[in-house]
Amino acid sequence: MQKLFPLMAVALLLLFGCNNNNQPAADANTETATPATTPTDSPSVEDVKDDGATAMPAQVFDDESLRPVTGANVTAIESGRTIATGSTNANGFYSLSNLVSGRTYTYTCAKTGYIEGSKTAVYEGDNSLPWFAMKKR
Repeated sequence: MQKLFPLMAVALLLLFGCNNNNQPAADANTETATPATTPTDSPSVEDVKDDGATAMPAQVFDDESLRPVTGANVTAIESGRTIATGSTNANGFYSLSNLVSGRTYTYTCAKTGYIEGSKTAVYEGDNSLPWFAMKKR
């Protein structure tokens, strides 16, 4: 009987299957729906610090569709002076140069058809620039 138990267990697994999850077998003629996805490399809630800075490359995206906003102008301002400007690429990413680590800047983001955004954050390197979720007018 002890030698039959492992054989019976294997037979039961083969008969009832493992990891079936009560799902019917896929039919070769059945099309499956592709789930909707959000843009890749978009910041998630977990990635965003309280000041809007991320541990990811800085990105500007549409608040409703979550799609990247191309051609948005981002400006870093310190004491009323423009220190750096940049524009978003096709994926909504931007970078700014000539910023000094440890300094606080006010960042503005503008594009025709959207409400201008503004955030104040301490610059801690390229991966600390704030992201912007822009709302359409």
